[in-house]
Amino acid sequence: MATINVLLNESRADRNGLYPILIKVRNGKEKKEIAVGYRIDKKYWLESEQRVSKKHPDAALINSAIESKRSELARAIHDAELQDRQVRVKSLGNKRPQSLFTNYL
Repeated sequence: MATINVLLNESRADRNGLYPILIKVRNGKEKKEIAVGYRIDKKYWLESEQRVSKKHPDAALINSAIESKRSELARAIHDAELQDRQVRVKSLGNKRPQSLFTNYL
């Protein structure tokens, strides 16, 4: 069973002292970190709840992005398990937009 955790990458601070928010997916020995796309100050991160504090000015937006990414990953894992396929952590989060020839007709 794969696990999904949200964390603040405290080893990658930028020059403004902001840290990236990552989603870590683990399945057995495989693991992958996927960036949410936001950086925040450490004081706004709620470690136990794995979300941004309401005191942050963009908390609703960032928490929404976290939940969206988390549910997308959970859905991909669940679909793989329902189809009795092995969950490949390395392939998660690598969605490429599909552009088919028929889209341009």
